[in-house]
Amino acid sequence: MHLAYVFTHAPGASIGRDDYVKGLQQFHDALAAAPPNGFLASWVWHVPEAGPVGSFEDWYLVEDWAALGALNAAAVTGSRKAPHDAVAPLAGAGAGGIYALAYGYPASDAGYRLRIDKPAGVPYSSFEADLLDLVGSWATVWKRQMVLGPDREYLVDAPSRPGRTLLGQPLTVAELRSVRSARTA
Repeated sequence: MHLAYVFTHAPGASIGRDDYVKGLQQFHDALAAAPPNGFLASWVWHVPEAGPVGSFEDWYLVEDWAALGALNAAAVTGSRKAPHDAVAPLAGAGAGGIYALAYGYPASDAGYRLRIDKPAGVPYSSFEADLLDLVGSWATVWKRQMVLGPDREYLVDAPSRPGRTLLGQPLTVAELRSVRSARTA
């Protein structure tokens, strides 16, 4: 089961965007150069119509729950410590969540993000079938496992803008702009 730790954040009020992005890139470069066990990839998106607390999203893709623990420990040790410690205090608000890959393939090059909750009373099987009908087989669907701040139950990444409603719910669709993609072998 592929998992993604998604950290949504914004630079602090006194930090310029370019300096913040440079710090993020240096940390992700260090992580890619010395990946912990089970680490698959990481990337950063700038999301102008951002999620609940920020305009940047760091995505850390790992193989399983054990790899998530290894990532947590590795992020602040070894060759990753200095880049992490340099960029961490530059962040303002932030929140995180852990998502499991429910459908599709993880992609650091999606163009749009849909955040949505399953309506109360609708069975998961019906909701997920309707969701896939809306976004198509080319989308990547992530389902929340744990939340460490405010966010929606499903994140859907798609190469083109999905429709406007699903089961009567208006959809909020954000444009994704790649800041950094780092993959391991």
